[in-house]
Amino acid sequence: GDILDLLERTTGPIAAHTSVLDPAVGGGAFLLAVAERMSGDRVGIVENLWAVDIDPIALAAAHSSLSLWAGVPVPSDRFVLGDFLASSTSEQLPDRVDLVVGNPPFLSQLRGPTARGADARAALRARWPDVGGYVDDAGAFLLAGAERVSARGAMVLVQPDSVLASSDAAPVRARLQAGA
Repeated sequence: GDILDLLERTTGPIAAHTSVLDPAVGGGAFLLAVAERMSGDRVGIVENLWAVDIDPIALAAAHSSLSLWAGVPVPSDRFVLGDFLASSTSEQLPDRVDLVVGNPPFLSQLRGPTARGADARAALRARWPDVGGYVDDAGAFLLAGAERVSARGAMVLVQPDSVLASSDAAPVRARLQAGA
């Protein structure tokens, strides 16, 4: 709630026609919180919501909760099963949205179970050549979200301290400062 309060104080109320994307939707808590703050008809609101997740059960939970909230089934093509950082997933989403919200995964690159594999490291380097090393995946979600948000849009993604403070995340911060 506090994050959305800050967003609304900065940008004003969230209109019903606002297109919203949660790139790591989980059970849908952030997307539902945004929907509840939007003015207008619930059916119209959910037609402008987009969600992505790698977990099919979480994605189904988000779809169900928003469908129950709206009182009608939410269009299932708006709920994309996949990795937001992968180009194959990005192709299923609109080029631009008005608002990107959520809590992307915090995947420390210092520990074995959450460290990227060789293919993921290569894909990250191909997309952003100066970004890599020990940058948490949440920072990559921030960059990908910034590419997706419209010029007059907004982005609210929870981030770990490492994205704000670590030297490895300096390219993320520089890219955001230059382009956002």
